[in-house]
Amino acid sequence: MKKISLATAVIFFMLVSGLGFSQDIEFTSSTGGIKKAGITDRFQVTYSVNKRGQFSLPNYKNFKVIGGLSQGTSNSIVRDVTGRTTVKTNYSYEVVLQPTKLGTHEIKGAKIKVGNTVYESPTVTMEVVKESQSRQQRAQDPFKQIRQMQEEMMRGMGRRQQQSVEIGNKDFFGRISVSESNPYKNEQLLITYKLYTKNFNFGLEKYDFPTQEGFWSENIKIPETSKPVIETIDGQQYQVFTVKKEILFPQQAGKLKLNSFSLTARIQTSPFSAPISKSIVSNSPTIEVKPLPVNAPKSFINQVGEMDMKVIFNSDSILIDQPIDLTISISGKGNLKQLSELKLNFPEEFEVYDPETKNNIRISENGISGSKTYNYLLIPRKAGVFKIKPIAFSYFDVKSNSYKTITSDAFTVNAYNEDGTIDETVIEQTEELTDKVDKEVKKGEYTWLYILIPSLLVGGIALYYLIFLRKNKEETEEERRKNARKKLALKMAVAKQHLDNNNIAGFYDETLIGLNKYVNEKLQIETAKMTKESISETLTNKGVGGKTTKSFITVLEQCEMAKYAPLSPQNNLEIYEKSVDVIEEIEEVIR
Repeated sequence: MKKISLATAVIFFMLVSGLGFSQDIEFTSSTGGIKKAGITDRFQVTYSVNKRGQFSLPNYKNFKVIGGLSQGTSNSIVRDVTGRTTVKTNYSYEVVLQPTKLGTHEIKGAKIKVGNTVYESPTVTMEVVKESQSRQQRAQDPFKQIRQMQEEMMRGMGRRQQQSVEIGNKDFFGRISVSESNPYKNEQLLITYKLYTKNFNFGLEKYDFPTQEGFWSENIKIPETSKPVIETIDGQQYQVFTVKKEILFPQQAGKLKLNSFSLTARIQTSPFSAPISKSIVSNSPTIEVKPLPVNAPKSFINQVGEMDMKVIFNSDSILIDQPIDLTISISGKGNLKQLSELKLNFPEEFEVYDPETKNNIRISENGISGSKTYNYLLIPRKAGVFKIKPIAFSYFDVKSNSYKTITSDAFTVNAYNEDGTIDETVIEQTEELTDKVDKEVKKGEYTWLYILIPSLLVGGIALYYLIFLRKNKEETEEERRKNARKKLALKMAVAKQHLDNNNIAGFYDETLIGLNKYVNEKLQIETAKMTKESISETLTNKGVGGKTTKSFITVLEQCEMAKYAPLSPQNNLEIYEKSVDVIEEIEEVIR
């Protein structure tokens, strides 16, 4: 019988596993009824879908992303005529946008890959006008005081003869200040944007506050009654206007440079001077982000700050096919919006639905605080006594510079048949196995099985590597060239698993290693001589077209960039698909 290669088996499994998904997909786009927005307004776009999949945002044209992508789920219980309970789950993805251009523009639909099929939500239209359409935003305009000063200035000018006065860089300037210049990765920072002026009238003509790359950002509303304060710098007094505040969470370790803000103002230094236009660009502080320690517990996800956890089971005795509510609430100070669901294990006799999430989050100068709650629906499909292991949640505490783990109690669930009975066999097996393990762990006794299994695993792994290394050593250059595609298929299968599990760093590592190894073996370029120029030249010499060659180099560059400056969520799936497509194009030319 002909042997099936591991790469073929992996690809076959991925194809077959996709067939199990229902094609009845409901995927929508919504702006919450908002059809018109001002050029300075912000609005939320919500994408909803009834199936879990690999979600990706579109590349927005004429809009910029202000708020990071947040996700949520909601469940509805449906009971059929037989009394059997099922749950319908809806997944939502939200992003905050701000227009960058006047006119009527389309907001493209998002994409989601379910199984092997990619679906796209409908396009929506937004009319962008000059004036703000949000009463709340106009009331909270950080430049309200400045605009009032501008109006007073223009009223006082009259038709007097005026003369120009020069405004220097020390008379009118902007500064960005940070609450902490050496934070940990994902530790929250307060960023303040300030405008410093001497005692003269001015009005803003235009301004631009950039998106800070490499950070998750949350904007802080400036109070309507905000007034300038007086600061003295080098013996000079300035009126200081706080024009923007935001909370930033660095998403990577290393040096991150904040983008400066810019603005243009029309200034009048006295009733007898002509107003002049002055443009400024603020400073651009650099933040040195410390990596988190490597000894993270398995239950650590991404939270840095001060956290607490509360777990509630609503029932420990229930009939089969009836739902149990498990509520897990994480509270404290940190980036709770970015908190993903916990990794939990339940008995295989339970049908478990994706949790419904609820956010109760406050954003202020003191940071982000509040709670994020997960509500799981568990339905036992078989009678018995089931023990739920303690639930653990870990976070990094910046005060003690260490990881801390919170652990709940264990839970026992009694699931009864409709006649009130429990399968005695299930009880005896469950209790006997649990008691045996508990006793052996307490006494420190290990049977021959506990020693044999790890020994067999270690021995098997060692044997595998011996065979693998020997085979590689004996592999000819021709065999390496022919097998390059199969090896890349394995790497890309692992990369896709990382992507599906939202392990973005692992995805790019596997993809980059796989592509470089493919070039090394397929094109027979020595590692030391492997550059983008040598790769392009070799592909061209072997008959690969210029478009395909450029696409391959672009994919390599995007993967390399992602290791130092993570791309936005909408690019990850696209890069995976580009990697697969461009390799197939190369394989069609180079066999």
